[in-house]
Amino acid sequence: MFAILQTVRNYLFCLRWKRSPEWRRYSAGNRGLKRQETSNLLPFTVYLLWAKDYYQFGGRDTGVYPKHRWSIQLLIDHYGQTAPPSFGPLALKKLRELMVDMGLAMSTVNARVNIIRQCFRWGAENELCDASVFHSLQVVRGLQKGRTKAKLPKKIKPVAHNAIEAIQPYLLPTVGDMILLQMHSGMRYRRRETASRSVFGVCNGANRTLDDEGSPKIFET
Repeated sequence: MFAILQTVRNYLFCLRWKRSPEWRRYSAGNRGLKRQETSNLLPFTVYLLWAKDYYQFGGRDTGVYPKHRWSIQLLIDHYGQTAPPSFGPLALKKLRELMVDMGLAMSTVNARVNIIRQCFRWGAENELCDASVFHSLQVVRGLQKGRTKAKLPKKIKPVAHNAIEAIQPYLLPTVGDMILLQMHSGMRYRRRETASRSVFGVCNGANRTLDDEGSPKIFET
């Protein structure tokens, strides 16, 4: 029964893909595709439809889907007519070199390679391709600093104090206080998040400790 439902769902995905602008753009440049070549596209195209629905919040695009579409489109352009079992570590490394030649930063290349891996993992999870393909792609290590010709990402510089002071009156009190805490302590975002949960004791509304005036009590460490 589960296999039947899985087949029906994949068929509905294919119908949606055939009506999508991505398919029209691809088919316009690849007239006369054989049936086998079209079926080779199934794991990639169905994944794009899933990602478009998944990476939304409140009905709005979160900005993640365009990164997936770019990565999978590169995969389709160069290996769209190749059967998924034939795609292996060497093919993934060739795509990675293409990204480096395009001038993408090292961190961006690693992120896009992980998206391609995720595509095959999702395909294996939904029985659209063999799981061995995903496992073989896991052996490809990410680019490392000083061991690749890919450029390093630009350093993110601190925000000017006058810019912080300009927006301070428009922020919620909690957000404004956390920005001031980060600015005066030199705390990074992750450490600031940890402090907001442990030091102030406001994790999910539990263990909240207030002073006599009803404000969160700060503990000395």
